[in-house]
Amino acid sequence: MLALGLAIPPAALSQPPEPPQLSAQARAVFEAARDKLLQIRIVERSTQAQATIGSGWVAGADGRVVTNYHVVSRYVTEPERYHVEFVRGDGSVGPLEVLAVDVVEDLAVARMAGRGLPAFALAEGELRKGDRGFAMGNPHDLGLTIVEGTHNGLVENTLAERFHFTGAINEGMSGGPAVTPEGHVYGVNVAKMRDNNLVSFLVPARFVGALLARAPAAPPQAEALRASVARQVLERQEKLLAGVFGQPIPASVMGRYSVPDSLGSFMRCWGDTTTERSKPYVSTYKVCDAQASLFLSDELDTGGLAFGHVLLSSAKLDALRFSTLLEQTWANVPSVNSSGTSEDLTAMRCRERFVRSASGTVRAALCLRAYRRLEGIYDLRLKLVTLEPRREALVSWLSADGLSMNNALELSRRYLDAVRWKP
Repeated sequence: MLALGLAIPPAALSQPPEPPQLSAQARAVFEAARDKLLQIRIVERSTQAQATIGSGWVAGADGRVVTNYHVVSRYVTEPERYHVEFVRGDGSVGPLEVLAVDVVEDLAVARMAGRGLPAFALAEGELRKGDRGFAMGNPHDLGLTIVEGTHNGLVENTLAERFHFTGAINEGMSGGPAVTPEGHVYGVNVAKMRDNNLVSFLVPARFVGALLARAPAAPPQAEALRASVARQVLERQEKLLAGVFGQPIPASVMGRYSVPDSLGSFMRCWGDTTTERSKPYVSTYKVCDAQASLFLSDELDTGGLAFGHVLLSSAKLDALRFSTLLEQTWANVPSVNSSGTSEDLTAMRCRERFVRSASGTVRAALCLRAYRRLEGIYDLRLKLVTLEPRREALVSWLSADGLSMNNALELSRRYLDAVRWKP
């Protein structure tokens, strides 16, 4: 699992392990970069105390600054409560204006006052696997730090393009630069593998260049900034679902049933069969997850896509007891994404019906909830159970977040059509 929240509240600070001895090359890289590095603080307006911290870097002599979207997300979500400021290595402090965000790639461009500022240049070309890289930032609010690591290319079979960096990127370093030995930025610190400080991830610098190119000269209004977040979420899900809507949903076989299967190499599927002697039934399950979540705020993720199936059969249970087993399994179908509060999302509104398909009848429940701050975006939950006069049945579920209403309904229809079985 990827830990995306590298920007941390001060209350969560803990003492990290001692860093390894730096090489002469690392010292030279850091000395050349020191004046271009920043700590980014999200400050609560009523107390003027920092609420979260991250890192950033000067990307232009005109004062443009790059960091992660998740570092400034509190400001984007609630600008009336928070403002953004930078802290230089010499302790000087100043305000930052957020110009543009890329929620899909977890990037943000801001602006600080000043002209002719020392700035990083983006690397031309790409590092090769095994090349040395250097990540910088302010871990745990302990001061500016440099970490030596190894570039290991793009992570395989994922929706988001991320470089695998074998080095200790820790909390508070989010948004800091990862540079080549020449000091050019080739990535942006974004995440680490939970419980493993040496498996870290970077956003490739080409996404930084694209965001800098489209960032406006003047900061947009808060409503416009949030509208851009909503648009990016919907565009990302449109792209993800284009492959689903453009062809039949891939299928696999579970007993007599044909069920939706992995939609591509970006999905991870797991399955197993439970045959405990103490249980008077056999349960086979399969779960597929796109691992596609996007960070929106400390409380809310979106963009997920997952589905699963449970095949139940029994030669020992009578019809009533098997029906009770089905009801229990139906009730315990996971909701997958439980993030968000009542300030972020409406309650789920559900409709349950008996649906006639080409193979027979299913009991289906369709649930939707709306995003309060992002207009036109919904989360979808769909579950179904086959109804047949035998002691074998399939319970199936679908969870998708960050969809338009039309896409949510179309995806539900296609999913229901993809569940088939032999009488």
